[in-house]
Amino acid sequence: MNQSPVVVRTTPLSERVAHDVLRRMLAGEFAPEGMLPSERLLQASYNVSRPVVREAIKILSARGIVTPVNGVGVVINQNLRASTLESLLLAFHQQAVTLADMLAVRLVIEPHVVILATTHATSAQIDAMYANCTAMRQLAIISDAPDIAQRYNSANVAFHVLIAEASHNPVFTILMDVLMGGIWRAEHHANHFFDPVVYTGTADAHQHIVDAIAARDSSAAHAAMLEHIQQTQTHLDHAQLLTHVVRLS
Repeated sequence: MNQSPVVVRTTPLSERVAHDVLRRMLAGEFAPEGMLPSERLLQASYNVSRPVVREAIKILSARGIVTPVNGVGVVINQNLRASTLESLLLAFHQQAVTLADMLAVRLVIEPHVVILATTHATSAQIDAMYANCTAMRQLAIISDAPDIAQRYNSANVAFHVLIAEASHNPVFTILMDVLMGGIWRAEHHANHFFDPVVYTGTADAHQHIVDAIAARDSSAAHAAMLEHIQQTQTHLDHAQLLTHVVRLS
């Protein structure tokens, strides 16, 4: 009986070098606002050619992790949190993580996060959440704008990150930034555009969550968040997007 050939996915050498350089940054080997080693030193360190090193630097630069400066070298950007997000998204991409996978994790995390937000959210944070709901609702009015999908996704990501910030646990903030950013990229890669009614529906769902947070009602907040994520799953399933893989760009 003939067996189907095993397909082995390989990561380009330049991407592996970029990933390891990023790992070394996160380990503190290279300081923020410092410089990467020269191309020659990187070549020797990884035993690769100059084109591979240059491509690795391009990858890091495209992700906002470093900035090549003519006549100076490659400067490491100060915001290493962005580097952390990119590193995790790279791992998700390598493992072919799908939207369904991301939403399954959200179902575990966010209902708990929103309970913490009902206890710890400040008045300013709650005001920011309500402002985000208003901005989301306004998108239904300008639904023919050429960048409407990007605006919607940006507002959606911002809302869920606001709730994570209101938990006052920075780990949740980073995780939600990654999860929501990954979902945004997968939807964007699929060239998915929502019907205007989705903007209003999302704004309504978000407002129910904020109302519960403002009332300091943890049970209502938990239920509202759970329902919202389940509705998102249903919508993405109908749009045949749950199997889309998270992308890096």
